[in-house]
Amino acid sequence: IRLTNKVPDRLRMYGWEIRRGRCRGFCHDGHDFNMVVSDYSAYCFVCNQSFDIFDIVKHFENCTFSETVDKLSKPLSYGDRLRIRRIQREHLKRQREQNEYDKKYWCLWSKWILVDTIIRFANPYSKLYADAIHKREYLNYLMEVEL
Repeated sequence: IRLTNKVPDRLRMYGWEIRRGRCRGFCHDGHDFNMVVSDYSAYCFVCNQSFDIFDIVKHFENCTFSETVDKLSKPLSYGDRLRIRRIQREHLKRQREQNEYDKKYWCLWSKWILVDTIIRFANPYSKLYADAIHKREYLNYLMEVEL
């Protein structure tokens, strides 16, 4: 079963992008490409865990070992394809949400840095300084509430 089912192929079926033998850690929903993927295994440097094809299918399909062996020994059925498409959609949805969060975070962070720079270099008795102080407090509030 291991020889006929390659780990990179199965991960791509579940919607995980593989670049130069690495992918994002699916075991902890990682953001960096910190998992090494070979034909027969995957190793996550963050979790310090290695996965074979059985562990990967058990993780994504949420099934027992015997069910995993059954799934891997048979060709993909229509139900399996639907389940894999659902898993892909869920993964893409999580990835889009994470991208939106990152976009908001870095936008607020860059504004905060700009305002903080103004505060450091402006005259403390100027209107610019007072506006920057209020703006920084508002940005702190936004970062706490929205993120």
